[in-house]
Amino acid sequence: MRPSVLCALVMVAVMAPYLPQCHAQGWELLLPAFVDKLSGLWRNGEVELLGRHYCNYAVKPKIRSWKLYYLGSITCPGWTSIKGEYQSRSSSKVINQTIGDFLNKALAAGLIDEQQLNDWLKTS
Repeated sequence: MRPSVLCALVMVAVMAPYLPQCHAQGWELLLPAFVDKLSGLWRNGEVELLGRHYCNYAVKPKIRSWKLYYLGSITCPGWTSIKGEYQSRSSSKVINQTIGDFLNKALAAGLIDEQQLNDWLKTS
């Protein structure tokens, strides 16, 4: 056995009685922080589009191939039945891309014109 390993074992044996005991309080302190971070992966809210339409968005996490993705969806119930959807690895990018998908579908359906879409793209 190497002298350094033997010395380390002797040090651990000598210092073990003087080390503080581990208590379950560490888990009690970590659990709320963990739950807070985990629940922060889901988001719901309302956004105003084009200055006159109120829309509801939702973001939820999804694990695929051991990677975290965010799935975004947006609907505007008082305006149209179109649903915008997008999937991204970025939690900050998913909402803007979801809105972009919704507006592209609204453009294809003739609900907005190209100028309104370009104005939104410039401001976001």
